[in-house]
Amino acid sequence: MVWLEILWRQAFRTKRVIEPSAFLDANLTLGLFASLGLLVCLRTPERGSWIFTILVALTSATHVGGRVLAGLSGGLRASILFVQGVSLFLTALALVVLSSALSLRAGSLTNVRYLPGLALSLFLHSSLEIQFFGPSAVRAWPVRRVALVVGVAGELIMAAALISHIAR
Repeated sequence: MVWLEILWRQAFRTKRVIEPSAFLDANLTLGLFASLGLLVCLRTPERGSWIFTILVALTSATHVGGRVLAGLSGGLRASILFVQGVSLFLTALALVVLSSALSLRAGSLTNVRYLPGLALSLFLHSSLEIQFFGPSAVRAWPVRRVALVVGVAGELIMAAALISHIAR
């Protein structure tokens, strides 16, 4: 929970207060969770899609491997964090789309879970990496604001899909 508080505070500051090593450590944890998620995707392919499975695999590889690579070559930290941010953003986007689709098409809700705030947290985390460690042309974009809007919209879409299914 402390990491979420730090992310939330960082979202509204222009100066970076989170050190690259802290991002790499948090990303290692995210990568390990993505590895577990990948196992679930591979064991139950009928509930997901191959696009989401590939994105989870990419996130797992970039987040776990990125920490190892950054330890070997510190000069690559910014590039590694940017790639990790992009892969996490795409995975969060796929999570919103596929979770909503699963909620709407599920026969029963026994296999549907909704964790409020997960998508928003992933979008926010990835946007900070993209904003602070991306190329200068990308840094000029309002990445954090876009991620905040997309994250809130994604949370609302997933909740609406779940409520729609319950109402049927």
